[in-house]
Amino acid sequence: MASREEHRKQVLKQRRAEEQREEDLREARLLHREARRLYHQGDAPGAARLARRALFLNPDHVESLTLLAEIHIRAEHPAEALGYFQRVRKLTDDPIPIFNCAILYRDVGQWEKAAETMDEFLEATGSSRDLKIQKLRLSAETFRAATHARALTEKRAASAPTAAPKPAAPEAQPAPPKPEEVPPPRAAVRFLRAATPGFESRGTLADYFLRRRWMALRLEQNFEDLLCLPSLQGVDAYLYQQETVRKVLRHFKGRALLADEVGLGKTIEACMV
Repeated sequence: MASREEHRKQVLKQRRAEEQREEDLREARLLHREARRLYHQGDAPGAARLARRALFLNPDHVESLTLLAEIHIRAEHPAEALGYFQRVRKLTDDPIPIFNCAILYRDVGQWEKAAETMDEFLEATGSSRDLKIQKLRLSAETFRAATHARALTEKRAASAPTAAPKPAAPEAQPAPPKPEEVPPPRAAVRFLRAATPGFESRGTLADYFLRRRWMALRLEQNFEDLLCLPSLQGVDAYLYQQETVRKVLRHFKGRALLADEVGLGKTIEACMV
Protein backbone atom coordinates (compact mmCIF):
# COMPACT_ATOMS: atom_id res chain seq x y z
CA MET A 1 0.00 0.00 0.00
CA ALA A 2 2.82 2.39 0.93
CA SER A 3 4.63 1.60 -2.30
CA ARG A 4 1.50 2.36 -4.32
CA GLU A 5 1.07 5.70 -2.51
CA GLU A 6 4.68 6.63 -3.17
CA HIS A 7 4.28 5.77 -6.84
CA ARG A 8 1.17 7.95 -7.04
CA LYS A 9 3.03 10.87 -5.45
CA GLN A 10 5.90 10.42 -7.83
CA VAL A 11 3.57 10.41 -10.84
CA LEU A 12 1.79 13.55 -9.61
CA LYS A 13 5.06 15.31 -8.97
CA GLN A 14 6.35 14.44 -12.42
CA ARG A 15 3.10 15.61 -13.97
CA ARG A 16 3.32 18.96 -12.17
CA ALA A 17 6.92 19.33 -13.33
CA GLU A 18 5.88 18.67 -16.93
CA GLU A 19 3.09 21.24 -16.67
CA GLN A 20 5.50 23.81 -15.26
CA ARG A 21 7.94 23.03 -18.04
CA GLU A 22 5.28 23.59 -20.69
CA GLU A 23 4.38 26.90 -19.06
CA ASP A 24 8.06 27.95 -19.10
CA LEU A 25 8.37 27.06 -22.79
CA ARG A 26 5.24 29.04 -23.62
CA GLU A 27 6.49 32.08 -21.70
CA ALA A 28 9.91 31.82 -23.37
CA ARG A 29 8.27 32.00 -26.79
CA LEU A 30 6.33 35.12 -25.77
CA LEU A 31 9.47 36.78 -24.39
CA HIS A 32 11.35 36.07 -27.60
CA ARG A 33 8.56 37.54 -29.69
CA GLU A 34 8.66 40.74 -27.63
CA ALA A 35 12.50 40.79 -27.76
CA ARG A 36 12.43 40.53 -31.55
CA ARG A 37 9.96 43.44 -31.70
CA LEU A 38 12.21 45.63 -29.54
CA TYR A 39 15.23 44.71 -31.65
CA HIS A 40 13.49 45.81 -34.86
CA GLN A 41 12.57 49.08 -33.12
CA GLY A 42 16.24 49.73 -32.31
CA ASP A 43 16.19 48.85 -28.60
CA ALA A 44 19.02 46.30 -28.62
CA PRO A 45 19.65 46.36 -24.81
CA GLY A 46 15.97 45.75 -24.06
CA ALA A 47 15.84 42.96 -26.62
CA ALA A 48 18.94 41.35 -25.09
CA ARG A 49 17.38 41.43 -21.60
CA LEU A 50 14.20 39.72 -22.79
CA ALA A 51 16.15 37.16 -24.80
CA ARG A 52 18.23 36.24 -21.75
CA ARG A 53 15.01 35.89 -19.71
CA ALA A 54 13.69 33.54 -22.39
CA LEU A 55 16.87 31.46 -22.10
CA PHE A 56 16.42 31.44 -18.33
CA LEU A 57 13.14 29.60 -18.89
CA ASN A 58 14.31 27.53 -21.87
CA PRO A 59 18.12 27.27 -22.25
CA ASP A 60 17.70 25.50 -25.61
CA HIS A 61 15.59 28.22 -27.25
CA VAL A 62 17.32 28.51 -30.62
CA GLU A 63 15.57 31.72 -31.69
CA SER A 64 16.68 33.59 -28.55
CA LEU A 65 20.26 32.35 -28.94
CA THR A 66 20.28 33.53 -32.55
CA LEU A 67 18.87 36.93 -31.58
CA LEU A 68 21.57 37.44 -28.94
CA ALA A 69 24.22 36.50 -31.50
CA GLU A 70 22.81 39.09 -33.93
CA ILE A 71 22.83 41.74 -31.18
CA HIS A 72 26.49 41.07 -30.38
CA ILE A 73 27.46 41.10 -34.07
CA ARG A 74 25.81 44.49 -34.43
CA ALA A 75 27.67 45.69 -31.32
CA GLU A 76 30.97 44.40 -32.82
CA HIS A 77 31.47 41.71 -30.17
CA PRO A 78 32.43 38.73 -32.37
CA ALA A 79 33.69 36.53 -29.52
CA GLU A 80 30.38 36.73 -27.65
CA ALA A 81 28.36 36.18 -30.83
CA LEU A 82 30.53 33.15 -31.65
CA GLY A 83 29.64 31.56 -28.30
CA TYR A 84 25.91 31.83 -29.00
CA PHE A 85 26.21 30.46 -32.55
CA GLN A 86 28.25 27.52 -31.26
CA ARG A 87 25.35 26.63 -28.96
CA VAL A 88 22.90 26.98 -31.86
CA ARG A 89 25.01 24.52 -33.91
CA LYS A 90 24.54 21.88 -31.22
CA LEU A 91 20.76 22.34 -31.13
CA THR A 92 19.83 22.43 -34.82
CA ASP A 93 20.74 20.82 -38.14
CA ASP A 94 20.53 24.14 -40.00
CA PRO A 95 23.88 24.72 -41.81
CA ILE A 96 23.62 28.53 -41.67
CA PRO A 97 24.98 28.72 -38.06
CA ILE A 98 28.06 26.82 -39.30
CA PHE A 99 28.59 29.51 -41.95
CA ASN A 100 28.18 32.24 -39.31
CA CYS A 101 30.66 30.50 -36.99
CA ALA A 102 33.26 30.44 -39.77
CA ILE A 103 32.84 34.18 -40.36
CA LEU A 104 33.16 34.92 -36.64
CA TYR A 105 36.26 32.71 -36.32
CA ARG A 106 37.83 34.91 -38.97
CA ASP A 107 36.77 38.07 -37.12
CA VAL A 108 38.49 36.91 -33.92
CA GLY A 109 41.68 36.04 -35.84
CA GLN A 110 41.39 32.22 -35.82
CA TRP A 111 42.01 31.73 -39.53
CA GLU A 112 42.73 28.01 -39.46
CA LYS A 113 39.58 27.32 -37.44
CA ALA A 114 37.59 29.53 -39.83
CA ALA A 115 38.80 27.50 -42.81
CA GLU A 116 37.96 24.19 -41.12
CA THR A 117 34.47 25.39 -40.17
CA MET A 118 33.77 26.65 -43.68
CA ASP A 119 34.84 23.23 -45.01
CA GLU A 120 32.22 21.70 -42.71
CA PHE A 121 29.58 24.06 -44.13
CA LEU A 122 30.43 23.16 -47.72
CA GLU A 123 30.38 19.47 -46.89
CA ALA A 124 27.03 19.74 -45.10
CA THR A 125 25.38 21.66 -47.97
CA GLY A 126 26.79 19.71 -50.90
CA SER A 127 23.42 18.23 -51.87
CA SER A 128 21.21 21.21 -50.93
CA ARG A 129 18.94 22.70 -53.60
CA ASP A 130 17.95 25.74 -51.54
CA LEU A 131 18.64 28.97 -53.45
CA LYS A 132 19.81 30.77 -50.31
CA ILE A 133 22.23 27.96 -49.48
CA GLN A 134 23.55 27.96 -53.04
CA LYS A 135 24.34 31.69 -52.78
CA LEU A 136 26.09 31.14 -49.47
CA ARG A 137 28.14 28.32 -51.02
CA LEU A 138 29.48 30.74 -53.64
CA SER A 139 30.64 33.09 -50.90
CA ALA A 140 31.96 30.15 -48.88
CA GLU A 141 34.20 28.97 -51.74
CA THR A 142 35.90 32.37 -51.96
CA PHE A 143 36.08 32.63 -48.19
CA ARG A 144 37.65 29.18 -47.84
CA ALA A 145 40.36 29.93 -50.39
CA ALA A 146 41.27 33.20 -48.67
CA THR A 147 41.28 31.75 -45.14
CA HIS A 148 43.31 28.70 -46.17
CA ALA A 149 45.91 30.99 -47.74
CA ARG A 150 45.99 33.23 -44.66
CA ALA A 151 46.27 30.26 -42.29
CA LEU A 152 49.09 28.77 -44.36
CA THR A 153 50.94 32.10 -44.35
CA GLU A 154 50.67 32.41 -40.58
CA LYS A 155 51.82 28.81 -40.11
CA ARG A 156 54.86 29.38 -42.32
CA ALA A 157 55.69 32.60 -40.51
CA ALA A 158 55.49 30.84 -37.15
CA SER A 159 57.74 27.98 -38.27
CA ALA A 160 60.31 30.10 -40.18
CA PRO A 161 63.84 29.93 -38.67
CA THR A 162 65.16 33.07 -37.09
CA ALA A 163 67.83 34.94 -39.06
CA ALA A 164 71.44 34.38 -38.00
CA PRO A 165 73.02 37.35 -36.24
CA LYS A 166 75.19 39.49 -38.46
CA PRO A 167 78.90 39.78 -37.60
CA ALA A 168 79.78 42.87 -35.70
CA ALA A 169 81.23 45.63 -37.79
CA PRO A 170 84.80 46.67 -36.99
CA GLU A 171 85.00 49.45 -34.52
CA ALA A 172 85.46 52.75 -36.26
CA GLN A 173 88.31 55.01 -35.29
CA PRO A 174 87.17 58.13 -33.46
CA ALA A 175 87.19 61.27 -35.57
CA PRO A 176 89.49 64.06 -34.55
CA PRO A 177 87.79 66.61 -32.32
CA LYS A 178 86.43 69.67 -34.06
CA PRO A 179 87.02 73.10 -32.71
CA GLU A 180 84.28 74.20 -30.36
CA GLU A 181 81.78 76.54 -31.92
CA VAL A 182 79.87 79.10 -29.95
CA PRO A 183 76.14 78.59 -30.60
CA PRO A 184 74.15 81.65 -31.58
CA PRO A 185 71.78 83.07 -28.96
CA ARG A 186 68.31 81.52 -29.01
CA ALA A 187 65.02 82.39 -27.42
CA ALA A 188 63.95 80.12 -24.56
CA VAL A 189 60.71 78.24 -25.31
CA ARG A 190 58.78 76.36 -22.64
CA PHE A 191 56.03 73.91 -23.59
CA LEU A 192 53.24 73.49 -21.07
CA ARG A 193 51.91 69.99 -20.59
CA ALA A 194 48.44 69.57 -22.03
CA ALA A 195 45.70 68.25 -19.83
CA THR A 196 44.85 64.57 -20.22
CA PRO A 197 41.61 64.20 -22.23
CA GLY A 198 38.65 62.74 -20.41
CA PHE A 199 38.26 59.88 -22.86
CA GLU A 200 41.81 58.56 -22.36
CA SER A 201 41.85 55.05 -20.95
CA ARG A 202 44.12 54.62 -17.92
CA GLY A 203 43.58 50.88 -17.69
CA THR A 204 46.23 48.28 -18.32
CA LEU A 205 46.02 45.25 -20.55
CA ALA A 206 45.09 43.16 -17.52
CA ASP A 207 42.17 45.52 -16.83
CA TYR A 208 40.97 45.03 -20.41
CA PHE A 209 40.94 41.24 -20.13
CA LEU A 210 39.33 41.47 -16.67
CA ARG A 211 36.54 43.60 -18.09
CA ARG A 212 36.05 41.17 -20.98
CA ARG A 213 35.80 38.32 -18.49
CA TRP A 214 33.27 40.33 -16.47
CA MET A 215 31.17 40.95 -19.58
CA ALA A 216 31.34 37.25 -20.49
CA LEU A 217 30.17 36.28 -17.00
CA ARG A 218 27.23 38.69 -17.30
CA LEU A 219 26.24 37.11 -20.59
CA GLU A 220 26.70 33.53 -19.42
CA GLN A 221 23.64 31.59 -18.47
CA ASN A 222 22.71 31.04 -14.86
CA PHE A 223 21.99 27.91 -12.87
CA GLU A 224 18.97 27.15 -15.09
CA ASP A 225 21.19 25.62 -17.81
CA LEU A 226 21.95 22.39 -15.84
CA LEU A 227 25.21 21.75 -17.64
CA CYS A 228 25.54 18.41 -15.85
CA LEU A 229 22.78 16.73 -17.86
CA PRO A 230 24.90 15.75 -20.90
CA SER A 231 27.56 14.21 -18.63
CA LEU A 232 25.20 11.92 -16.71
CA GLN A 233 25.94 8.31 -17.70
CA GLY A 234 23.55 5.51 -16.80
CA VAL A 235 21.27 7.82 -14.78
CA ASP A 236 17.62 8.51 -15.55
CA ALA A 237 16.99 12.13 -14.53
CA TYR A 238 13.23 12.78 -14.47
CA LEU A 239 11.70 16.16 -15.14
CA TYR A 240 10.56 16.61 -11.54
CA GLN A 241 14.14 16.02 -10.39
CA GLN A 242 15.41 18.63 -12.81
CA GLU A 243 12.83 21.12 -11.64
CA THR A 244 13.82 20.45 -8.03
CA VAL A 245 17.45 21.15 -8.91
CA ARG A 246 16.48 24.36 -10.71
CA LYS A 247 14.47 25.48 -7.71
CA VAL A 248 17.38 24.80 -5.35
CA LEU A 249 19.77 26.74 -7.58
CA ARG A 250 17.32 29.54 -8.27
CA HIS A 251 16.02 30.24 -4.77
CA PHE A 252 18.63 28.76 -2.43
CA LYS A 253 21.84 29.30 -4.45
CA GLY A 254 22.67 25.60 -4.34
CA ARG A 255 22.32 25.17 -0.56
CA ALA A 256 19.25 23.28 0.55
CA LEU A 257 18.18 20.25 2.56
CA LEU A 258 16.54 17.67 0.30
CA ALA A 259 13.88 15.91 2.37
CA ASP A 260 11.64 14.21 -0.18
CA GLU A 261 9.87 10.87 0.00
CA VAL A 262 11.89 7.65 -0.12
CA GLY A 263 12.74 6.50 -3.64
CA LEU A 264 12.11 9.79 -5.47
CA GLY A 265 15.78 10.34 -6.27
CA LYS A 266 17.24 12.66 -3.64
CA THR A 267 20.73 11.29 -4.31
CA ILE A 268 20.43 12.06 -8.03
CA GLU A 269 19.11 15.53 -7.26
CA ALA A 270 22.02 16.19 -4.89
CA CYS A 271 24.54 15.02 -7.50
CA MET A 272 22.98 17.28 -10.12
CA VAL A 273 23.18 20.24 -7.73
